[in-house]
Amino acid sequence: MENSIIGNVFTERDKKSKAIPLKKYTEAYVVSFAVLSERFSFWGLQAVMTLFLMQYFYQSEQRVFTLVGAFGALSYAFSLLGGLLADKFIGVWKSCLFGLILCLLGNSVLIFSDSLISLNIGLSCILVGAGLFSPSSNNLIHLLYEKKSDLRESGFLISCVAGNISGALAPLIYGIFGAKGIWHGAFLVSAILNCFSSLYLIKHYNHFRQACGNQLYQANNNKLGKIIVVCFVGIAFGLLVNINWLNTLLLIGIIPLCFLAFLLYRQLNECERQRVKFIFFLTGILLLFYVAVFQIYSSLTLFIDHYVNRQIMGWEIPVPAFASLQCVFFILSAPIVERLLAVFRRKGYMMPLLIKIPVGLIIAAVGFSLFAFGKWIAFKSGSCGIEWIIVGNFFLGLGEVFLYPPILTVVSSFSPRKWAGTLMGGFSISLAFASYFSGKLAWLLTSRWMINTRQIESVFHLGYAKIVLLLIGISVLSIIMFSFLKKWYHLQINLLNSNS
Repeated sequence: MENSIIGNVFTERDKKSKAIPLKKYTEAYVVSFAVLSERFSFWGLQAVMTLFLMQYFYQSEQRVFTLVGAFGALSYAFSLLGGLLADKFIGVWKSCLFGLILCLLGNSVLIFSDSLISLNIGLSCILVGAGLFSPSSNNLIHLLYEKKSDLRESGFLISCVAGNISGALAPLIYGIFGAKGIWHGAFLVSAILNCFSSLYLIKHYNHFRQACGNQLYQANNNKLGKIIVVCFVGIAFGLLVNINWLNTLLLIGIIPLCFLAFLLYRQLNECERQRVKFIFFLTGILLLFYVAVFQIYSSLTLFIDHYVNRQIMGWEIPVPAFASLQCVFFILSAPIVERLLAVFRRKGYMMPLLIKIPVGLIIAAVGFSLFAFGKWIAFKSGSCGIEWIIVGNFFLGLGEVFLYPPILTVVSSFSPRKWAGTLMGGFSISLAFASYFSGKLAWLLTSRWMINTRQIESVFHLGYAKIVLLLIGISVLSIIMFSFLKKWYHLQINLLNSNS
């Protein structure tokens, strides 16, 4: 039984309402709008935090990179805890709704923040809100298309496009506000979006109830769940205030994570264990990919600020706006790639995940090679043009199209039902570590180019060139591993399709 006031209202409404006709992707678009609003504040903060902390709060460069990496890491780390909360305490629906409300509260605090204390309070609410919302929004889409496996990847693609619309618009809007010195205005935009998306999600509750049934409330221990959510906000605040603790906690946190994974593993049958191993393998690939890609929010931001000529017809493009390019090209590339793959499917060929991953990694490597050549030109002549940044981000966006939606689809499909939220949150842990190590890599890259610029003799000595080699190496490794897993993978896909 649903005990909350909201749940009782919805239950009574269900009894009185007639069946609602459903369109093919109605609910996916509703979830995607919520994703757009939640990701808007996250990507906006990621894009401007480097300059915001340095220019408004006068923080040192090293502390800024540490905080940017920690913010991203904690956001994804809380996704694991949010997945556990959804599975065991508050359910998928309330996890999504509470997450949006916390993001609204956090952005409302940031609107009036004028000290590091109020800043950290706002960021803490956003961190926990994102942690609650992200895994459950993915599981909500999975539930919507549980019996329509042929539509599931398209549903996830719609959600990914919505997230990348935020990734495209948020850095630009935040950057424009920052260029005018009114940073807090951007937080107001985020708060308005969070408010509308929460109301829109509630309005369409009956659609989700009809499509998903009681699976929206697989767990229901509201009082304890709410207490845990408040505790999470306090923990996030403590970590942001004492950012140096994060290194120790990351190392210590590996132990309970491994213990949790072991307990989960013991409860699975042999088939489920094999699938979970495959999920961990894909998670590792994505971790390394995003260690590289997240440079667009740290080292690449600083490089653009120092070395890139941003003047166009007398107007100087705000630095944070460049962080939106990768998302813009993801949005533009996704429907084109989807259409091409649909043409191939009609001709009897389906590009499997085992091909998409190496292709995506190699395409991303091309993007970083362009960053490396742009940096090489800047170091030799004093500056470089924006074309190197634009085209490089195009290849990053295109590469992500071949990686993220297909991997997300496999993770949601291969996850055991009773641990779906936990594994989706665990999947986000890879992004947490990616964000954290990306901040460390950014400090390494920027400190070296500031000190040893004259000692660079070849483009291959640049950090971005070494990232190219890393991505190519991962793609080769994935090809070798997939050659051994090909038959098993197709067997699992056929089993899942026959059961759905």
